[in-house]
Amino acid sequence: MRSSVPSVLFLGYGFQNGRQKGNISECKFEINATNTQEGFITSPNYPGLYPKQTVCDFEFYGISKKQTVKIQFLNFSVVGYGPECLGDFVEVSNYKQLDKKLPLYCGKVVPKPIQSESLYFRVSFSSNDKIEDIGFKAKYTFSKLPGIGNGTEVAQSTNRATSKYNTYMNMYSALLLSFCQIYTQFY
Repeated sequence: MRSSVPSVLFLGYGFQNGRQKGNISECKFEINATNTQEGFITSPNYPGLYPKQTVCDFEFYGISKKQTVKIQFLNFSVVGYGPECLGDFVEVSNYKQLDKKLPLYCGKVVPKPIQSESLYFRVSFSSNDKIEDIGFKAKYTFSKLPGIGNGTEVAQSTNRATSKYNTYMNMYSALLLSFCQIYTQFY
């Protein structure tokens, strides 16, 4: 009897360096500073459309307590709307569990670079069952000290202002897209 194969396999999807955690059908990756100091992560199938109903976790581990990781999004297009990012989103966290003080990211506005507070950092991508998009590509860099004063945000609750700006820009983009679709129906 033939064994069933998952509809989406994540072998090598979403990262260049590190290791896949769990079984081959799980989209969970660990990137350790002992193996690489920089590299790239992407949503599954990037730059093609990411699959529906997918959750991917990228966990970053520094070598010492003074080492942090910087995430710089190079391309970002994740379907989500409003301040709660209804739909698909990217979540960042300084903890293994849910970190409600940090914003969710969605839409087409590329987030500013994000610096972790400590040696552990998690980037999670989540898609629903509605619409796909190309997702994201991000560069990660481990460093000994957070970059202060260089345009990098430290991932803490001060991110809320940036999140609100991104939310308004995403809502504006969604309204503009809706207007254009309605306009083309009548003209």
